[in-house]
Amino acid sequence: MKNLWKMAAAAMLILTACSFSTKTADNKDGDKKKVENNTGYARAYGLYGNVKEVRVSICKLTGLAEGEDPWVESDKLELAFDRQGRITIDEAGNTYKYDDAGNVSMMLHGDTPMNEVKLDSEGRIVNYLKRDGLNDREFEDYTLTYDAQGRLLTEESNFWEALNHDSLVYEGNKVYPVRIITCGAAEAENYENTTEYDYKKFDDHGNWTERYSTTKGYTMIADEESTREDVKYEQLERREITYYSDDEINIGKK
Repeated sequence: MKNLWKMAAAAMLILTACSFSTKTADNKDGDKKKVENNTGYARAYGLYGNVKEVRVSICKLTGLAEGEDPWVESDKLELAFDRQGRITIDEAGNTYKYDDAGNVSMMLHGDTPMNEVKLDSEGRIVNYLKRDGLNDREFEDYTLTYDAQGRLLTEESNFWEALNHDSLVYEGNKVYPVRIITCGAAEAENYENTTEYDYKKFDDHGNWTERYSTTKGYTMIADEESTREDVKYEQLERREITYYSDDEINIGKK
């Protein structure tokens, strides 16, 4: 594991700054596919239907300090989609703008534009690069993969001397994961943990509105077993999901 961040850092060193551009993968003639009413975006984010917004509240169930408010998030806007089903705000706080053909014309993290965004043939984000300045330490590179059903399969983020990799595990045809396996490193520290989900409540569209999560794992310095620290914590998550009506979808297509 300790070599992963070294390789990531080396890769980041060879990247150069570029103006914002979008590219579509698996499309040899260079034409970008128009995205209309694409519920595949929602599926890629573990959702069913014509979702408008997802707001989340998170309650810590373990590791609370005396007097600490267990609700670490309350009614936070986590995801948003336009009438065509395209992502406009993601969990990382990125915002997306689209041109008339349905292609990503701008992607922002706060006030910082991404330098490059790559899409697959379905119009989903597969890679984006963020560079805040000329210093190599200000690079951020993200790569996403999807399975045959359009569900998010892996997400990898590379930073200066840091790497994080998430692998999502699904049950049957469900679009929400039952487990996420995370591993990574930051400078000399490496870590690995597994988060298991227990889904309790769902709405009429089949999207979960309440779940419990249990995360177990460890952190370690330079692969030295004597520095290992075990990690375990539990959370309750609740979501409020709003949807576009059929009338709103039709208006958006005109």
